[in-house]
Amino acid sequence: MEALKQEASEYVALLDELRIRLGDTESALAVLDQIGKDRRVRMMGTRDSGLVAGNGYSSNGDEPATPKQLGLLRRLGINPPAGLTKKSASTLIDKSRGQ
Repeated sequence: MEALKQEASEYVALLDELRIRLGDTESALAVLDQIGKDRRVRMMGTRDSGLVAGNGYSSNGDEPATPKQLGLLRRLGINPPAGLTKKSASTLIDKSRGQ
């Protein structure tokens, strides 16, 4: 039970930090949601499964966000946090467009 409380406290602290960095709760929740998904994928061991997309890159979305994604996020009024992944950037873009 204590471990669960500690983990919940860490998520709340991260949410607060993301809210400050991104400037709004909705974007912070989207990033936090993606972090949770990424964490679960790593825990299941699929991260290193060797899946490769047609472009030769791993298809798990853990690569850094592209300059194009970062530029679009800025144009949408979102200040992308350091270390943002392609998958998280895509989620933020979709959320900001109401998709």
